[in-house]
Amino acid sequence: MMSALNRGVSGLMVLEEDAVYRDNFKQRYSQFASELPADAGLCYLGGQHLHWIRALPTPVSRHVYRPYCLNRLHGYLILEPRFLGKILHHLYSPESWSEPHHIDHRMGTLMRTGTPGIYCPDEWMIGQTAGKSRVSGKLLPERFFIDSRSLADVSPPSQVVAIINPRGSLSQKHLRILDSLEITLGHPATEAHSEEHMSIQDTILWTYLDQFLPSSNANLSCGWHEIEGALQRWASVRALQITGKYLGAWDVRLALLPDLVASAWPGVKFLFISDSSFRKRDSGQFKEAVRLVQLAKAPMRVLNLDENQAGELEAVAKWLSE
Repeated sequence: MMSALNRGVSGLMVLEEDAVYRDNFKQRYSQFASELPADAGLCYLGGQHLHWIRALPTPVSRHVYRPYCLNRLHGYLILEPRFLGKILHHLYSPESWSEPHHIDHRMGTLMRTGTPGIYCPDEWMIGQTAGKSRVSGKLLPERFFIDSRSLADVSPPSQVVAIINPRGSLSQKHLRILDSLEITLGHPATEAHSEEHMSIQDTILWTYLDQFLPSSNANLSCGWHEIEGALQRWASVRALQITGKYLGAWDVRLALLPDLVASAWPGVKFLFISDSSFRKRDSGQFKEAVRLVQLAKAPMRVLNLDENQAGELEAVAKWLSE
């Protein structure tokens, strides 16, 4: 970037070594470019939307969107020297960085601070080819992340199940049981039915609730509508990524405000999981969660794993389908 700025380059296209073009790239790009606003300075042709639980990409035209926060730099355009200087100034201001910081995420903060002139297409034109990740060391398939149009057009799924238990974790037994009920938790990686993957939960939901809903009480640190909108976005996007019959949201704090949860997820059902492995100190929180959901008259059921498990699962499966 510095070399391009010093040479007076009017525009710059940057591709990482693993960039791969989507079919009909030329036609897609021509349509996108013809609709770009006059202030366009930085355009992501490939990337990954982050922080969509807070805000979704905004449509500017049929094929152009304004992102809230983007990650990954495998394919992007800088369309004018002025914007190139703005990016370099942003990157070379480490005093405002949180340490350690990654350039992909640092670029994303340009959008989150409201910098104008940043756009992306309705569908990604550049993805990442299959190969071994230099970060994780894992072999990854060719990837085109969820695009702007898919995110902007999402609607809440018809069935969300709030999973409530008084402990800070779900055991492998619990996860297998939820899997047998076709309840999928969190990230699409959980679709793999292995012991390793079944233990993965959704950190996006956890992180958001950690920030805005303290675990000890139901005092909100932001407005009702803000949390309601975030829960709606979370469920809508996750519904795009799973193949299970039901989307599971696991966090005991969901039972603290059952009215809000029911407003965000119409038709939500609260499934409480109980067995003898719970410590006595957990029982008070569990009973209080049950009481709050009962007061809200929200659909709920307790799955007691100490009783006839086959009969209990059959009854719960029937309840979920009603």
